[in-house]
Amino acid sequence: KQYDIAIENLEKYVELTDNPTGKYQLGKAYLFVGKNLDKAVKIYKYYIKNYRGFSNKNYIPDINGAYWRLGLVYERKGDLGKAKKTYEKALKYDGLNGYVIKAINNLGKNIDEILNGNKTDYISGDDAVFDMDFLIKALETSHPDLYAYTNVDTMKKKSETLKSDLPDSISIIDFAKITSKYVAGFGDGHTFVHLPFNKYYSNIDELAFPFDVVIQDGTVLIENVYNENDSIYIGNEILSINQ
Repeated sequence: KQYDIAIENLEKYVELTDNPTGKYQLGKAYLFVGKNLDKAVKIYKYYIKNYRGFSNKNYIPDINGAYWRLGLVYERKGDLGKAKKTYEKALKYDGLNGYVIKAINNLGKNIDEILNGNKTDYISGDDAVFDMDFLIKALETSHPDLYAYTNVDTMKKKSETLKSDLPDSISIIDFAKITSKYVAGFGDGHTFVHLPFNKYYSNIDELAFPFDVVIQDGTVLIENVYNENDSIYIGNEILSINQ
C-alpha cells in the first residue's frame, strides 16, 4: 500500500520535473510492487541510453546501478536469461561491483531476498573478513596510486589486525565505521567508505535530514530518501522542517 502511494507521488513528480532520478526511483517502485514491469524496463533502458547526457552525475544513480535494477526487473518478470546478460553488462562498467556480483551468484533468488529482505542489521565475522578482503582488492584494482601517502606493509598489517579483532558477529554500521577508519589511513581525501545510510537512518535516535531535495519553481520536493521506509514521501513537497 505504501508503494502504491509512492508510485502515485512519483508519477506526478516525474510528470512535473522530468527528473532522471525521479524516473529511476519510479522504476524501482514498479519493481518492488511487481506492476508496470514493462514500463520499468523502458525507464531503465532510457536511463542507460541517455546517461551520458545527464548533468550532476555525482548526485544521480550511476549507469551500473541502472543495469543492476534493469536486471532485477527482468528477474521479476521471470526472464533469468535477460537478467543474467544485463548483470554481465553492468560488470563491464564496474567489474568489482558487489551488488552485481551477488546478483549473478544469487540468480533466481534476488527478488525474494529484496522483498523479504535480510532483516538483520548484523553480519558474521567471516562475512566481514570476506568484505574487508574484497574492499582492499577493489581499491588496489581501481585506484591509480593507492599507496601514494602510505605503504603496502603498513596497510596490510592494519588490515590483518582489524580482521583478527573482528567479533563473531558485528553490526553493519559498526563494520562500516571500522572500514571507514581503515580507508582513511591511505591518506587520500578522495577515497572513503560510504555510511550505509538505509541502516543508519533506520536506527538513528536523533534529528536528521534523510532526504535529497530538488527545487522546482520555488517548491522544495523530496527527490530521494536514505531510509527505505520513507519511500512513500518521494515527490512530496516539504513545507516546514522540525527543529
